[in-house]
Amino acid sequence: MKNLVHFLAIVLLVFSIAILVGVAQAFQLTSSSSSNSFVQNGPTATPAPAAAPQVIDVIDPSLAGQTAVQAAGFSENFTSTPNLVNFQGTVAYQVQLKGGYIAYVDAASGNMLYNPFTGDATATVASEKAIQTASQYLNNNSIYGWGVVLYQQAPVYEVGFINGDVVLVNPHGQVVYVQQANSPSNRDLASSDDH
Repeated sequence: MKNLVHFLAIVLLVFSIAILVGVAQAFQLTSSSSSNSFVQNGPTATPAPAAAPQVIDVIDPSLAGQTAVQAAGFSENFTSTPNLVNFQGTVAYQVQLKGGYIAYVDAASGNMLYNPFTGDATATVASEKAIQTASQYLNNNSIYGWGVVLYQQAPVYEVGFINGDVVLVNPHGQVVYVQQANSPSNRDLASSDDH
């Protein structure tokens, strides 16, 4: 009787091992066939190996902030330390300007990549240039004052003249609106090709 119990225990053990081996082989087969089907259904090109990190020298964040402030014009200032980001494939500083505007400066060269006021890398014209443009447009040198206002939800220079005329100049240095004190109509040049 003891021999029979030992015999049945050994048979049961062998049977259990055989089942476990079969389950393990079935799992491996399922895993390999699912990975094969992924390769067949996936893209035909194999993914490129991860590139080694590139080490570049970067400018000081405060210099990036100053570059952005100078390019932005409008007496802007940056509100926090610029952060390193990837801007269209270039390592850049993201500079938060007052008013919620964001500028991007190339972290390696210090060149402006994006000026939120011009929509490209060009600098905003200086206030002196905006005043000169407005003065030439009206052929009037009697400037009363200037400031920055919002026009069509974008900042522009507002140049006022002693006679009550007002000219708005956009960040590119183009006249976009004229209000003449002695004229019954104003000229919105933002949507026309007059100048």
